[in-house]
Amino acid sequence: QKVSGKNMLALAAIKRYIQNLISYDEQAVLKGEEIELLALEQKLNMTRFIAALGIEINFRGTVDRVDRHNGFIRVIDYKTGQVASSKLGIYDWSLVVSDPDYGQARQLLLYALMWNENNPENQAHKAGIIALKQYDKGVLYVGEKATPNAKKRETELTKEVLAKATATFDQLCMQLFDSNSPFQSAEL
Repeated sequence: QKVSGKNMLALAAIKRYIQNLISYDEQAVLKGEEIELLALEQKLNMTRFIAALGIEINFRGTVDRVDRHNGFIRVIDYKTGQVASSKLGIYDWSLVVSDPDYGQARQLLLYALMWNENNPENQAHKAGIIALKQYDKGVLYVGEKATPNAKKRETELTKEVLAKATATFDQLCMQLFDSNSPFQSAEL
């Protein structure tokens, strides 16, 4: 199939992003890091019983990449656009429920929960994004931060963090299924 015009430019950009990503991983391995790909385009699902609603809810998604990096499992999502790293740091968990700007953090946490549900012997240690336009920044991890303006965040997916993420998704489901609360689309 012949590619032309805008599609040719898009294809060239995608090829460049992939080459950059492969080169970045190669350089990491040459520096002594260990990277083992465990899954690509992995379809995941999870069923949660939401006690307050009295129903089970099925979650589904496809995680772009799961790897073992220096002995620890990472759940990774690729993004073609820019990533607001500040919105991957969570100080106030209620914002993960209510603020559309925390959508990427929500997605990463859900992928980690689904991976862990399906892989109890190989639990995810971290979840992050590789922004293809910002590949040189490495993996941008979701995590908790100590203050609203803190730059540093704790990126390990501890039992406590995963419990907060689970509670966050329960709360989100309760909001979505609350017939007394009108559904509103996020402002774009």
